[in-house]
Amino acid sequence: MRKAMILGVAVLVAGVLTTVAAASNGGNLKSFGDADVTVQGKKATFVVQPGHYVGVYKNSDSKPISKVRFHMVSYGDVQGGAPRFSIALDTNSSKKTTESYAFLDAANCGGVVGDNPTSTETLIDTAAANCKVFINNTGESFANWAALVAAHPGWQTSKDPSFVIADAAGEYHVKDVSFYK
Repeated sequence: MRKAMILGVAVLVAGVLTTVAAASNGGNLKSFGDADVTVQGKKATFVVQPGHYVGVYKNSDSKPISKVRFHMVSYGDVQGGAPRFSIALDTNSSKKTTESYAFLDAANCGGVVGDNPTSTETLIDTAAANCKVFINNTGESFANWAALVAAHPGWQTSKDPSFVIADAAGEYHVKDVSFYK
């Protein structure tokens, strides 16, 4: 009985802390994963150990890929694929499923891979001409978001959340995170 009561209190406290954490970041970004994350408005810091991951997301509606803009500035470490946008895609016009993800990461938007002790900024943005886009299950890659839109004008973002993730060891800092700017 005592163990059940302690467990119940622990669950209640965890629920309150989650609610407070969501309220303290202005409701902008929600976090997930098994590594350390600090969120303040449109800014996040991820501290990731080997074999772990962490990210942030914001729920958004499905829109044609020609009408969306994803934007953030990375000013922490850069690893292959981290930090990155993972953009949920509806490629069959069902609006009910996610068939694929588009990836935009700091390294393929001009960031130098490795530690970033000088906090050099890298723009990761669907409007940037220098941000290469990868599609996870088709093997396709595009020079930038505009090239993706030209190749697949009927695609749209999915109803599932798109997110920013870091899944390689490092300390990542992102700011001005915007989904569908």
